[in-house]
Amino acid sequence: MSKVGIGSGEGCNSVIRSWCGSSLSHLIAYKYPKGRTGLANATVTLLKKGGRGVLVPGNLILTTAHCVEFTREGDVVLGDYFIEEIETLHGKLKVGPLAVEPVQDIAVLVALDDQVFYKEVDMFNEFC
Repeated sequence: MSKVGIGSGEGCNSVIRSWCGSSLSHLIAYKYPKGRTGLANATVTLLKKGGRGVLVPGNLILTTAHCVEFTREGDVVLGDYFIEEIETLHGKLKVGPLAVEPVQDIAVLVALDDQVFYKEVDMFNEFC
């Protein structure tokens, strides 16, 4: 089973900054023109391993890979789902990994499969 998430503390923030450069702040400013209030609404907490992530344009949650459980065994191909529970200011949601890059320590979370997890996808879309 695999999970994806973002860590807490300045270490994780520096990883995101180094991976995205200044574009992350531009993405956040574009999506959340209200400044800190908008950013607070876009911040998520990963519940299984702890850590944080941020919602960016495209309905993607950017986080760090070390806070997400994942495997490279091919479980997704065999039909397994890797579900990460997150908490937002509006409540708890379930998402899954789109990409996990352990060397660069970056991960992207998205809505789950809408054919199987339609309620969870609807809740995620309301959050976005």
